[in-house]
Amino acid sequence: MSVNKNDSINMLKEMKTSFACFSITLLHAGTFMVGTIDHQYMCDIKSGEGRVITNDKIREPRGMCASSNGCVFVCSDSDSIVQLSLRGDVLMAHDVGMYRPCAISVSTDGSRLVVSNGAVGQSKMKLFNIVY
Repeated sequence: MSVNKNDSINMLKEMKTSFACFSITLLHAGTFMVGTIDHQYMCDIKSGEGRVITNDKIREPRGMCASSNGCVFVCSDSDSIVQLSLRGDVLMAHDVGMYRPCAISVSTDGSRLVVSNGAVGQSKMKLFNIVY
């Protein structure tokens, strides 16, 4: 998809999937990461090929986002945020003290992280400083 000066969007490519996507983030021009109910996938845009990212720390992945400094943050049903490299390597898991985080975003300068959950009766949003 591209956006022109008239703020319209144009589809660049359509890819069929064999799974339901719950979250997706573009890592760079050639790669994106997709979250399903069971797995994280690293996908190549040109070939459409993908590989599964598996780690015990990533359970029922939901929201994800890429930061400007080369990390990907994934909400995990383990009540944590899992930090990945752009190659899909697990760097660490961060306990966010929140039941079932599901939405996440990083500030454009990469210094702040906001996380929210959708737990009925336990809904909250937390803002964190990111220190590298």
